Amino acid sequence: MLTAKRIGLAYLEIPDLWLLPPEPDKAQKKIDELSRELVELKKTTPEISIALFNSEDTQVKELDESILTVEAFSDSKVAEYLKLATDKYPMENNFSKASESSRHSHASFENIYHSMMTYHPPSQQEILRYQNEKYPEWAAEMKEFIKLLPSKLEKRCFEFHIHICNVGRVPAENVLVEFRALGGLLIAPPSKDGDEGQNIKLAFPLPPPPPKGTWKRSAIFGSSRVLGEVNAMPSNLWMKDLLNIPGKVSRDRNAFYFKHDRPVKCVDEIVYECHEFRHQMEPEVFRLKLAVPPSPRIFKGAISCRVSAKNIWEPYKLITSIKINNVKGDAHAEFYRLLNKT
Repeated sequence: MLTAKRIGLAYLEIPDLWLLPPEPDKAQKKIDELSRELVELKKTTPEISIALFNSEDTQVKELDESILTVEAFSDSKVAEYLKLATDKYPMENNFSKASESSRHSHASFENIYHSMMTYHPPSQQEILRYQNEKYPEWAAEMKEFIKLLPSKLEKRCFEFHIHICNVGRVPAENVLVEFRALGGLLIAPPSKDGDEGQNIKLAFPLPPPPPKGTWKRSAIFGSSRVLGEVNAMPSNLWMKDLLNIPGKVSRDRNAFYFKHDRPVKCVDEIVYECHEFRHQMEPEVFRLKLAVPPSPRIFKGAISCRVSAKNIWEPYKLITSIKINNVKGDAHAEFYRLLNKT
């Protein structure tokens, strides 16, 4: 353009859109080639997706959960409530009267047969065992129940589940899935098959029944052996035991199992393993339950999920934050509800 201008010739400037990008050097060409190879190699390795769902089966990025905390009873309150319970279930002291219900429970014929029966009061040994052992043991059990009632009402656990899927083109080999609770939280023992959804109903321990007399046939009418009594045939327990001998259970190579023993108490980490995690299948669902310790008071935490495998270059990770709301419960109202219910 400078030459044309110097000698007086007209010229047109080439638009920038016509210009080609600069020719890559040898280093850039090598980078582009390696990038293409990397893309192709990734197509031959597993690809893991991790998604978190709350207890309502809604996919979320973080958890917002509530726990129920209940204040413990004072010693004076435990003594007061124990007095109310023992007043409602007093110790029986009168054993001289014959019980008609006891009589009819032992008689199965007409009134003429009833006239052959004689009432035998409970022995002194039975009475003393009831008054000195069974009833005091029940009172001690009731005291312990009242003392532990606030902690039994607490709900310091919440559930959620994590879906892990192999969306790649090949199976993942020797997979490890590691869950770790962070911020002071703990992972509660996983529920066994059939245990999920079962709620434990609280109820007072039942007082021991007082000893009752018995109705027996008078000796004048012959043998006192109860009519119709038969000896039960002995069960073949040894045969049942023989049939229930556990054998070696083969593992499904495509299923997940605990890497270590199934936890029986709260832990901070649980690890699952799978020999071959198949690809393009329905996601594997891990149902977890987190426990919030009573002390120190926790308002936030997190759960970490890490998936690694023999043929995965870098582990897949997901860390989810958890917000914890404390709701207070009333153990006093629950005690009176149980007292009036029984």
